Amino acid sequence: MENKEKILKDIIKVCIDYNIDYIVTLAKKGTALFEQLCCDGYFYIPEQNRYVLVYIDRVLYKKDNYDFLNKNILLFDDMMKTGFHFLVTEEHFREKIKLSIENSGLKDQTNFYFYCYVKCFEKKTLLDDKMDKLFCFYKKNYEDYYKFCLSEAAYFQEQLIGNSVDLPVFDLYVKNIDTFKKVVSNEVNSIIYNERDCYIGNEKIKIGSIFIDKPGFVDLFKGFLIAATAKVRYEYNEKNDNYRIVIIPFALTGSIEFCELEDLYKKIFDHNFESEISFQHNKKKIKLSYIKLYRYVNYLISYQIGDYISDIFSIYNLKLNYLDNGSKYYSYKYDSFVKEFFMNENRNISSCLKNFKYSKPIGIDNLKHKTIEYNDMNEHLFKLIIDQSKKSFKNLESHNLIYNLINIQELADIYQSSKENLVTFCNALIYNIDSYLISNEIYLKDNYVIRGFLPGEISVTALPYDGRLFYRGIYSYYQKVSENYNYFMRDYDLFIEKFYNLLLSKKMFNTDFITNKSFDFFTSYFKGLIEDNFKECIEAKKYLLDATKNINKINDVINILDIYLTSSDFEINRG
Repeated sequence: MENKEKILKDIIKVCIDYNIDYIVTLAKKGTALFEQLCCDGYFYIPEQNRYVLVYIDRVLYKKDNYDFLNKNILLFDDMMKTGFHFLVTEEHFREKIKLSIENSGLKDQTNFYFYCYVKCFEKKTLLDDKMDKLFCFYKKNYEDYYKFCLSEAAYFQEQLIGNSVDLPVFDLYVKNIDTFKKVVSNEVNSIIYNERDCYIGNEKIKIGSIFIDKPGFVDLFKGFLIAATAKVRYEYNEKNDNYRIVIIPFALTGSIEFCELEDLYKKIFDHNFESEISFQHNKKKIKLSYIKLYRYVNYLISYQIGDYISDIFSIYNLKLNYLDNGSKYYSYKYDSFVKEFFMNENRNISSCLKNFKYSKPIGIDNLKHKTIEYNDMNEHLFKLIIDQSKKSFKNLESHNLIYNLINIQELADIYQSSKENLVTFCNALIYNIDSYLISNEIYLKDNYVIRGFLPGEISVTALPYDGRLFYRGIYSYYQKVSENYNYFMRDYDLFIEKFYNLLLSKKMFNTDFITNKSFDFFTSYFKGLIEDNFKECIEAKKYLLDATKNINKINDVINILDIYLTSSDFEINRG
């Protein structure tokens, strides 16, 4: 890690100055970054000869009692754009701590402090009134901030190969990748495999997705399990001359009512394990347990998907290994229960769910059965993320912590319309999640655990089509109007008309650079930018200027466009 020693000194100083008792690492990348600083669960303060206990946020979420946290807590994350993640985490833990100590007579002494590796200084944040409690190593402008985000995402994608703290992870070693591809192509009656090149910035990554075509298994959950899928990543190890294939089963489950989730949990988990969860009589305390119950159930279903894939590969004498990651992020007892569950001849998921009932939330309808192509599906998800980002920005402006999550039930008209559309939906979802463009989330609302999605950490950097050529044109225009939103919008339609005619005359449409469809999308996207985050949305994509593939053809077009932009047709050139 760059500047590791300086960061360590930074954190040590904060721990000393504010008498920090616990450090809590946030999310996958914040945790992975901190593990490079401290890998044993304790952070040593040499000046005071003491240790600060380190927790992972999602491990803490699964606890029942929080009165031990009634102290000074440092939340650690890799980067901070708005501070939303920090404040939501603080709010969540404050509620849990308050409920834990309300009957104990303890005084609330909890204090939260915040540390991030990189902060975007050009962005208004929810922590602007808590600057005395916020510490960061770097402060960067939009361009540099998002370039860091992209490089970090590419690094973690390579290092973690799509690893997830909430899902079971399996791996397999083969000499030839075609061995794996032959298996998935042979099992067309039970597995639908897709593989696609995706991009994190200008870095190309290959992501695979498995769709388990086993309706009987999915039907056991009465609609709660939308699809049985798996993420696939592989890499070649030159030293060992083999491929490591990582398979992460992913049970795409829906939103669920508290009472139904509790019933499902009790049907699957035996009495001895259930006693650890303790459904307290205090209804507020019960509510705080439901995210944990949801993750327990989802992990077990995902494990069974992995177990099913393992059985298929064993037919071909290929051993899929479970990495026991449930013991790290849940507990050893939980991980042991999950593994033993599927080895117990007297217990099976079918018998457990015999009387399970799931009432679908309002708003689910079976609509059209038109087949949706992958690019159209991907564009649709992208538009949802754009709209959600705008809502999140408005909440930021009003200092509102409303969780603007895209409820998965809102997408039911797509994934319930046909099996083909469900497969395509799962493919697009997996590719976008593993590219950090969409964040897979759950939260509590009324009496439901809501499953859905938020804009990912680098969603503002992305476009659903190859944007190298169009962005070069937009950026030239953006500079011509001096990065001014009103000037940009005033002559935008004229700019688009001249740009389109230039691309048409140069026969650039339907090439690797651009199509009529992508041009129409880009035109609408940039015209729809709002003034408040106009600069951010454009500056975040400046990495596209660094793309080198076929750069001479792009330069030829942009050089002519730059001449067009000097025309008196544009109001900005009229003095």
